Amino acid sequence: MERPTTTFGHRLQRALLSLLAAGAAACAGGGGGGTGGVTPEPGTATAPASTEQTLTDLFNLTALYQRMGRIAGDNPLPFVGQPAFFAGRGDSTVVLLGLSLDNRSLSFQRTARDFVARYRVEIILQAEGAQPIRYTREEVVSVASYPETQRADESVVFQQGFLVRPG
Repeated sequence: MERPTTTFGHRLQRALLSLLAAGAAACAGGGGGGTGGVTPEPGTATAPASTEQTLTDLFNLTALYQRMGRIAGDNPLPFVGQPAFFAGRGDSTVVLLGLSLDNRSLSFQRTARDFVARYRVEIILQAEGAQPIRYTREEVVSVASYPETQRADESVVFQQGFLVRPG
């Protein structure tokens, strides 16, 4: 199995990062702003950090995940993710995007039988010189009891695959 070129993977990861950071507000389905941070280009210099800034960054999970090479965003619905690339049929590439969403940020509402939260994910894949691939998916999370809505030890996993042209 042949791996896709690093150039395509790097461009796609940058496109996913900017898309997910800009589209994080749509994930929660509610108002409010908030965008995820943007990972600096590899090889670019950054200004030296003050001690206060360094301490703040120590507790900034979004920035930590981005430094680790992950796609991450913060409010209103924090997430961390990673695209994976596989050889597809012919000369195509399969991009599998996995996201872990912070379930504590979902707004659960009581129904007659359970508690339900809704979220929306919008993804735009843009290859250089090609039409963008736009994808939107509405999801529902349903739990049986109120204590389950308050759990801090679990997250919601979102996964979607795309068949794209290489390069």
